[in-house]
Amino acid sequence: MWSHYISELISRKLVEQGIKDVGETRRWAMMKQFNNKKEEVMEDLDAGKRDPVLLIYQEKGPNPWTAISLSAAEIMDCFERGQRKPVQLAREKLIRLTEETESSIGVVVAGGSLQWTQARDAVFSDAPECLEDR
Repeated sequence: MWSHYISELISRKLVEQGIKDVGETRRWAMMKQFNNKKEEVMEDLDAGKRDPVLLIYQEKGPNPWTAISLSAAEIMDCFERGQRKPVQLAREKLIRLTEETESSIGVVVAGGSLQWTQARDAVFSDAPECLEDR
């Protein structure tokens, strides 16, 4: 979901540079670059690094290079907006599950956005005591 917000951010940055026709090819090429860097970017953010992400598009013509920079704050804003509803849903389901059982509950995180500390903290902070922490 948060990729949608990154895509919008890329389009907005391109328009800010005076590119009138953003075009799907340019935007999707930059989005692919971001997706290829996503894991590293999120690991860096988890580690407290705040380096911007540079995306470059090359085409033929008089101005062949287009470059934009996404700041750590912009990336985190996209991530938080994109994860808001899924995190809330996960928290609600965990609460309901813990209300229905007296046993400990183990939660397996199998990739996706929950591999990053900030997302896990959002889901599991203030978790009921019956959730196992391993």
